[in-house]
Amino acid sequence: PGSRNMLELTWDKEAADLASTLARTCQFQHNFVHGKNGKQFGQNIASKMSTQSSNARDTFNLWMKDMVKGWFDEVKLYTFGSGYSKSTGHYTQMVWGNNNKLGCGYSYFKTRHEGTEYNAGYLVCNYKPGGNVQGQSKPYNEGHGSCTADNFRSSEKYPHLCKKKKKVILYA
Repeated sequence: PGSRNMLELTWDKEAADLASTLARTCQFQHNFVHGKNGKQFGQNIASKMSTQSSNARDTFNLWMKDMVKGWFDEVKLYTFGSGYSKSTGHYTQMVWGNNNKLGCGYSYFKTRHEGTEYNAGYLVCNYKPGGNVQGQSKPYNEGHGSCTADNFRSSEKYPHLCKKKKKVILYA
């Protein structure tokens, strides 16, 4: 269904730096990272391997799209309002209505598995604030693009998404 009060995502250097650090470990596992404010990020991870030789840039462009599409394609398994499920957690993290910051990291490396050498890619994306919150059955509010929350305004770039209003401090 359509969304109401869904926030526009903007790039976040802290989230990207932490995602890059995890991607460079070349170990496919979540690390449940926290930001400077102490709050836990949401996180999606994906990897791909191939025995075919190719350059890192071409592989990045192809694999990145496949990995992100794989996360989003979990929508086919999701019933809106059904709560968190391991089989749809990447999708719900991506569309979590309160997410407003995103940072990703990627590594490309060679690895061996059962005697065969592979080219491997590992993608990590961190989301602020984290989604898939316990006790919340819906990743976002149903509606049609309106920004009705007091501290939200419509995005100039994406008319059906919202941005947080900037705080104005008045001095007397």
